[in-house]
Amino acid sequence: REKSNDMKVVRTFHPVGQGAFYTEVFLDQKGGQVVVYDCGTETGNKALQIPLDNQIDLFKNSFVRNQQIDILFISHFHADHINGIDRLLANVKVKATIIPMLDWATLILTRVRNFLQYYANNPQFALNIDRIIRELYLNGENSERFGEVVIVSPDAEDEAEGNRQAKGNIIRTGKIIYTGSKIPLNEFWEYVPFNSITFNDHRAQDLLKGLMNLAGVTDPRQLDLEDLIRNRLDDVANEYKKAMNNANDNLYTLVVCSRPVAGILPQPCPRLSHCMYFGDFDCKQNSLLWGRFNKVFDYGEMGTVQVPHHGAKGNWRPEMGLGDPRHYIVSTGSTNGHHHPSFWVLEDIWENGHRPYVVSEKWQTRRDYDFTV
Repeated sequence: REKSNDMKVVRTFHPVGQGAFYTEVFLDQKGGQVVVYDCGTETGNKALQIPLDNQIDLFKNSFVRNQQIDILFISHFHADHINGIDRLLANVKVKATIIPMLDWATLILTRVRNFLQYYANNPQFALNIDRIIRELYLNGENSERFGEVVIVSPDAEDEAEGNRQAKGNIIRTGKIIYTGSKIPLNEFWEYVPFNSITFNDHRAQDLLKGLMNLAGVTDPRQLDLEDLIRNRLDDVANEYKKAMNNANDNLYTLVVCSRPVAGILPQPCPRLSHCMYFGDFDCKQNSLLWGRFNKVFDYGEMGTVQVPHHGAKGNWRPEMGLGDPRHYIVSTGSTNGHHHPSFWVLEDIWENGHRPYVVSEKWQTRRDYDFTV
């Protein structure tokens, strides 16, 4: 490749506060490509529990009208990670949306969690969030606005099949998404997704059974969740509380590794180019999950790391802070009711010789990383 055709990469951690909105833009003489990871925030009007326009307008105003988004990654379906999607899709066109595969019980638990958080104060807002989930998983109306929907299964990759393969609309954890896939990318960059879900988690199963008893149905497909929320909200809240028992409700996340294709670049690529987007990844109490993760990734090569779950102590493993110096991005509201980020997490990063950057809703906290490949 001629030097005049060098491709510029701009990775941005946007200042949306207590949420997540990350973009990667690839620019060369032929044009550009855009990839988005998550699109939401809960920073804003606490009385209504909805974001203020100066936060959520970032999702629209970060792109020119009708700009093409090549890939939209959605890590999970908590409102603070997806409530900007409607605003985003009103302004851009998406070619492919990549989401984690969920079993029915986990899908129901996610929807209930959002309803319980928002419905009492703003029913329409809660219904809008739920519509996004139903569009992607239940073939609701207007699903074409997400482009080709690709689902990542949690199964470990089968080396016999080769590690550059996608079948239909389902790809396995660890499969590399690159220019040879159906999903269009430039020839120098690739993404590796990892679905952290454990199917048949007893918490999700217990909630589903409780809701089915409330509704008087024996088939989960007959469960009318909106009707239960509308007429028996307190009973649904009690079932949720019993099932979760105050445990962390981050039952899954689509982790994504962004990196240059090995061995293809005409010049060395800066180490910061390798980035791990953790979403709300929760493996602190799950060594088996951390083991699964390390079979897929060489975490040591990462130069930039998005700290999981806004810097929550309950999602951080000390191993995440080890290795060569790297940059850690913590997305959190400057004030929030979750006590994020944890001082213990920031201290652990500092003590291991790394630098944490807190990206809040304040414009001056925005982080951009530019490099050329």
